[in-house]
Amino acid sequence: MASISVEVDPIDGDGLRISLKKHLWQSYLEESVLERVFLLGIFEELYAEWKYESLDGIIPIIAGRLGERRVEVFGLCILMSGQSLAPIHLRLQLASAVDEVSWLECKLGEKSENSMLRTPYNDLNKASHRLHSLLGKLAAIKWFYSVTFGESKP
Repeated sequence: MASISVEVDPIDGDGLRISLKKHLWQSYLEESVLERVFLLGIFEELYAEWKYESLDGIIPIIAGRLGERRVEVFGLCILMSGQSLAPIHLRLQLASAVDEVSWLECKLGEKSENSMLRTPYNDLNKASHRLHSLLGKLAAIKWFYSVTFGESKP
């Protein structure tokens, strides 16, 4: 049986490394499964088009702790189809007694008229600068996808 655990580790005192690792028979697969398994599974369950989409990574603009077992990441996710970029805002909380995510809020992609805006990966610097300009104004983003589950606890 496989289970997923969440680890939030400080790096150099400033940043965070957020990783979900899959435990398989007491051995660790060092691959981060936050975007490739955990988030993808949630989006596939709620949105039919995600059956044909996948995330290849998250490039954080900001990442930090919101509390003892709560983290936030705002940045760009890499979409496998066309290796394009889209904004992502992820907040999650870990359960105190068990090894699982107890609350998650994830917003992904920005709306255009009838679809989600996708920025080519080659324009990473331009997309990063744009997101930096939106820090503190996340409510201004018209998110294409929004998923929330669980209940946030103090």
